Amino acid sequence: MESGSTQRNNRTEPAHSDDYDAPASILARWDALIAEYEAFRDALRACVQQPQWPGVGPYVAMLKTEAAGAARLLLGGPPDGIQARPADAVVRAAASNLAAKEAMWRTIKKCQGVLALDRRFSPAREEDANADDGRRPRRRRRGPRVHGRESGSRTDGVFVNAVVDDGRAWLRVLPTTERQLLIEMAENGWPFGGVEENEEEEEENEDDDNRLDDDLGGISLVRTARDLVRAADANRYQGAYPRVILLLSRIVAGRDAEVDALLQRLQRILRDDAGSSSSSSSSVREDTNTSTDTQLMPLSAVVAGGAGNHRLLTPTLNVDTSILVALASDITHGTPIPPAPWHPRQRVDEMAHERAHPGAVLSMLCGALCGRRLVCTREAAATFRAMVQSMGQASEQARAAVLVDGDGHGHGHDHGNKGNVDDDDVADRRRLATYRALSAYPALLDGLRLPIAVLDEDWDLARIERAVDAGALPSVARPVARDMAGVGASSTAAKTDTKTDTTGVPTLAVFFYGWASGHTTVTTNHTAQTRIARLMERARSASGERGPTVWVCRKTRSLNGTQRESKRADGGPPG
Repeated sequence: MESGSTQRNNRTEPAHSDDYDAPASILARWDALIAEYEAFRDALRACVQQPQWPGVGPYVAMLKTEAAGAARLLLGGPPDGIQARPADAVVRAAASNLAAKEAMWRTIKKCQGVLALDRRFSPAREEDANADDGRRPRRRRRGPRVHGRESGSRTDGVFVNAVVDDGRAWLRVLPTTERQLLIEMAENGWPFGGVEENEEEEEENEDDDNRLDDDLGGISLVRTARDLVRAADANRYQGAYPRVILLLSRIVAGRDAEVDALLQRLQRILRDDAGSSSSSSSSVREDTNTSTDTQLMPLSAVVAGGAGNHRLLTPTLNVDTSILVALASDITHGTPIPPAPWHPRQRVDEMAHERAHPGAVLSMLCGALCGRRLVCTREAAATFRAMVQSMGQASEQARAAVLVDGDGHGHGHDHGNKGNVDDDDVADRRRLATYRALSAYPALLDGLRLPIAVLDEDWDLARIERAVDAGALPSVARPVARDMAGVGASSTAAKTDTKTDTTGVPTLAVFFYGWASGHTTVTTNHTAQTRIARLMERARSASGERGPTVWVCRKTRSLNGTQRESKRADGGPPG
């Protein structure tokens, strides 16, 4: 575990003028802060297509309540029966609280992939936290099915200010000052002036060090850090432990040698506590913000799943059937579809969303897909073709014909034949031109690399087990695949619903091929992703086993089926 601190000897404090701390200025700053959080909330709704987002709405409401209280304090005077404070004290109190909120927002804006604000997570079980060696026995613990085994109480559990990096990290900001920390260090037996030892002395005094580490557990900072790491170890996300980023917003590295020594020791304590888990990459970071710090992320990168947040995406993407359907759908491409009484509810909702947000889903998909090589499994392509042929409109069949190359059995042009490279390039450009002509949003398709290549092998259970034997997949993949294949043994490609199926042959092939190849799987099937994570928690034999990398589009699109097709489950081919 490495500290993320930057060594500086002097702290740059913001230069506040009288105008900056004037009541009108303070209230204007409250308004600006609330406006930025509301923009963040609206960006989440637009990019992630989710009306509610954990913690964001309540946090905005809390800010508005505090801003209203500050306005009453600054402009209306104290409530009846309360002695008035000097005006400068009132201003200082109001400005101090606001400054803390502004600092928190600046910190969050330096992060990417924010999933939630102000969350509490269930801590490690008591018997794990009190293990004799200070470590948790990995094999006995079963993690949560999905990230966020959150406490049902607003006060119970371990608190984090934000879940960031698309769920891979927890951010906790502490306003502890150096003075407060030094007082607690003295109260808990910190050996002032005697903390620097060479490696030989450390080995000789290992028992003393362990006793000191136990004593330091009474320091609130150490206790909080340990609780966070232990909670992270008990709350895996997509099969991995989240990192803990503990930011000390009012402590500067290099200003006090004793504080620096404690923080270095804390890094070691946390590393020992984390053991071999992924949370061992957690860090304690001192403040590096200054009044001139402008290295903030664009809002699209701060937003989880936003158009600029594609760090999960690999140069080659594994495209799921659900994405193929979305790319062929009349609804996605803005084709006018007169409403009909026989339209399924889901299709009506999709058409309404497209009218309200023209091109939004296609823009989201192209933002992820364009400029990257696209492949799909033979099973995904076969299911997609069966669906389009049985229930797709003529325009959807035309898009499908140019989207996917061949059938995985050698039928299709060979991009690997150097003699045909020029001809292939011409053919591919024609494909894209044809595809653009079938869309109301042709400009969004620039950079889309067609056709999507189809694998030349099946990815059935036997192939998956061979990948495990060869080391391409972790050992936990075997029981997970068997479980999924067993549940879906009666499924066939002709009965698969791309939006709800999580166990059929196409789903098994798609996710396990992406897992083995290291390619990000692009899908709308969030259910399958969470099912794999849940099965991994049940079957894992090692804490470091990682699941597949998955990028989920949270908006689905179905084909524009006919009235006869609407009598079946929407989105699935005929049985």
